Amino acid sequence: MKKILLTFFINLSILCLVNAQWQYINNIPTTKDLYSVYFPTSDTGFTVGAAGTILKTVDSGNTWISQISNTSQNLKKVFFVNSHTGWAVGDTGTILKTSNGGALWVPQNSNIGDYYTVFFINTDTGFVAGKINNTGKIIKTIDGGINWTENYSLGQYQYQYIKSLYFTSKDTGFAGSADTIYRTINGGTNWIPIPSPLYGICNSLFFSNSNIGYALGGYNSFIKTIDGGNSWILKQNNLAYITSSFFFTEIDTGYVIGNNYNGWIGIFLESVILKTNDGGNTFNSIYNIASNKVLNSVFFTNSNTGFIVGNNGTILKTTNGGVSSIPEKTKIQNINFYPNPANNNVFIELPSIFLISKLILTISDIDGQQLIEQQLFSAKTEVNINNLPKGVYVVKVFNNDNVLVKKLVKQ
Repeated sequence: MKKILLTFFINLSILCLVNAQWQYINNIPTTKDLYSVYFPTSDTGFTVGAAGTILKTVDSGNTWISQISNTSQNLKKVFFVNSHTGWAVGDTGTILKTSNGGALWVPQNSNIGDYYTVFFINTDTGFVAGKINNTGKIIKTIDGGINWTENYSLGQYQYQYIKSLYFTSKDTGFAGSADTIYRTINGGTNWIPIPSPLYGICNSLFFSNSNIGYALGGYNSFIKTIDGGNSWILKQNNLAYITSSFFFTEIDTGYVIGNNYNGWIGIFLESVILKTNDGGNTFNSIYNIASNKVLNSVFFTNSNTGFIVGNNGTILKTTNGGVSSIPEKTKIQNINFYPNPANNNVFIELPSIFLISKLILTISDIDGQQLIEQQLFSAKTEVNINNLPKGVYVVKVFNNDNVLVKKLVKQ
């Protein structure tokens, strides 16, 4: 098939424009998918991902360097108790520990399974959870990971797994599985299911203090407790098609990331960043990203500085809490896009000011299938669309701050 070359932009009616201060970090030393991010200090952070990827920053996420993991397994979660000591867990029973800030990652013995989450109370006592033999399990160590023992099994609840862990003290902790949250009040000796309106796999747990906590279900549900997990109430059930991670910087201020997904054709349409300032009663969309930028994990080091990682080596950073710098639906003027409808070629003219930051264009059909993606470089570009069948297409153009959507008719 002839490769379609393009460099594209948009004018006239703008269906969607969101400008928020989330900036792409450039020169990331990987294009692998990144699944988890954690900052033990404001300057030092780690992210892990596919095929044993581990990256580290020591300058608050402005630059990242690769670390040697000595594994090719996918790493799903990273957790640090201080800037030196941390763990990364992943597929086929992978547990890695570092005691020197990632200069050396050492494998630890465990049962064969797939691990999705890790949480340590201190340098000695920690928990890892996931799936072993198609059953959700939690394993525990009291010696820094030298030895691991099975702590809890879902037992009869086959084909479910535990994807999230959070402890508010050495005794009180929570584990999230499919439609269920489990709680321990004795350091993991017993885990009791707590009734809740959670729907889907519990992708993330977070507590602002010992009483106020939140849980995020994979299919839209966002629930809250104000009594230490004794009871949970549904706050949201329509955030995004698939919600993956969240983080609260204050009791009432938090961020959720999600990915809108077309299940009929099996592709992601776009990713979103949502923010609440009222404890989850309402959320506002503060950023939209094109479909190839699936977002997986979010972490904040303070109320203003936050990081998000995702597929294809994506790392985003904000230094102002993601506050929008211009209102939504603001029109961008003086951009020409013609002709529309078009036959074989279209022309795009845009002010050079828009070329200061990286511009990406995607074209998808009305079912959401992405057909074209390319970076934009020129102020005036001719685009060959001869290979596109006749029909209606959705065009997106985005940079670090803006997402614009436009309808294109091919005659």
